[in-house]
Amino acid sequence: MTRRIIALAVIIAAALSAALIAPDAAYAAGEAAEEYVRLAPGVTAEQMSADYWLSRKNKRAVRADKLIMTEAEIAEFNRANAKQISIGGESYALTDIPDAVPGSVVRALIENHALPDDPASRYVNGQATDSAYWDALAANRAEDAIGESVTVRFGYSVRRASLRSFPTNDFAGSTPTDKLYDKLVMSEFMPYLPLAVLHESADGEWYYVVLYGFGGWVEKKNVALCRDRADWEARMSPEEFLTVTGRELRLAEEPYAPQISALSLPMGTKLPLVRESDAPTTVNARRNYGCYVVKLPVRGDDGYIRDEYALVPVTEDVTVGCLPFTAENELRLAFRLLGDRYGWAGMYGANDCSGIVHEIFACFGFTLPRTAEAIMHVDGWEYLDLTAGSDNDKLKELADIPAGSLLAFPGHIMLYLGRAGDRAYVISAVGSFAEPGKTDYAVNSVTVNSLADTVRRSGKTWLTSLDGALVCKYR
Repeated sequence: MTRRIIALAVIIAAALSAALIAPDAAYAAGEAAEEYVRLAPGVTAEQMSADYWLSRKNKRAVRADKLIMTEAEIAEFNRANAKQISIGGESYALTDIPDAVPGSVVRALIENHALPDDPASRYVNGQATDSAYWDALAANRAEDAIGESVTVRFGYSVRRASLRSFPTNDFAGSTPTDKLYDKLVMSEFMPYLPLAVLHESADGEWYYVVLYGFGGWVEKKNVALCRDRADWEARMSPEEFLTVTGRELRLAEEPYAPQISALSLPMGTKLPLVRESDAPTTVNARRNYGCYVVKLPVRGDDGYIRDEYALVPVTEDVTVGCLPFTAENELRLAFRLLGDRYGWAGMYGANDCSGIVHEIFACFGFTLPRTAEAIMHVDGWEYLDLTAGSDNDKLKELADIPAGSLLAFPGHIMLYLGRAGDRAYVISAVGSFAEPGKTDYAVNSVTVNSLADTVRRSGKTWLTSLDGALVCKYR
């Protein structure tokens, strides 16, 4: 009876957390906050909370807890936008990649990551590179080993890493002292995503893979291969799963399971969930009282996938299934990332502007394209072209769109919060902006800022630069 009561309590708690994310931790408002916390120009302490923005109204506003899209509608949206991979001039969904592709296509994908025109403009270990350095990287791509036809292997990412343009962990900066923008990094490589393996490096340490519209090199240790396509496809849609809804979930240190020990799982990660009746009572010498039991894919000694049980305390910031897609949940997720570091293409366990949009929308079950530009042109949502309008025209448009819409200018995507007075505000992962009249552009944080009070390196404000808005359609 006791076990049934505990299980029922867990189910009730999970149902409540799935319906609505708890309010943000109280941000110390007023003079005390401003005494210790720096705010972007035009931002007040009370605006550093989702609650402030959820209380704002506009012409198209609806209740913040109103469902925007159902799970079925999100699944249809994903199907409509699934063709994100370009091979041989055709677009494919990841699941549509054939079992074999022409070697010429694989070679073209690999060579699409071009050598720099000026090797001396890249610095490794503080030293300018030369053509010999890049020739060695190109040789490790082992293009001469690509046959007429390439058999595709299928697998999953098993930990967070970087997807790279060449098979190396070197940091190639644009200055001798740059530590933030590795020109060899293309994208974040998130855990437990399906992928296709097309090639491997000459040194045997790297795979060339494609996933969610991007191709690149990743170390083999971060990939577990499936033994066949059927297993790969079966793992894509677990019937029951947990979704990480906090900034990250860090698993406990596990001496009996080193592959998952202290593993960091970012917001939006989905973990296959095991029912209490089917789960072992002891996992890694721990009794599973008060914990969810999940089954995580890991890379076996032979390179193939196997499953490892892990425990997730019910007190962690997770939810059973996906969160309902509401404006309230969307903004609360965004504010859980407030103040986090900016990480170009997922560097340093952080993320860039499109990366945090990925993380937030993954909590609702969306599979979005990788780049900001591609996200802004998905099918199924309403796109507003703002390129021709004046600043006043743009402010009028923004007065009419709901919080949680996506805004963009070339190279940057933002989550819209709303208007306050004559200003419009966003939250995003920001690499750089400056206060008007100043030239210190480094920001490198997830920040709330006013579009009119921040200036790009071009000298234009964010408001003037704004060229598009994407409104998630309400039902």
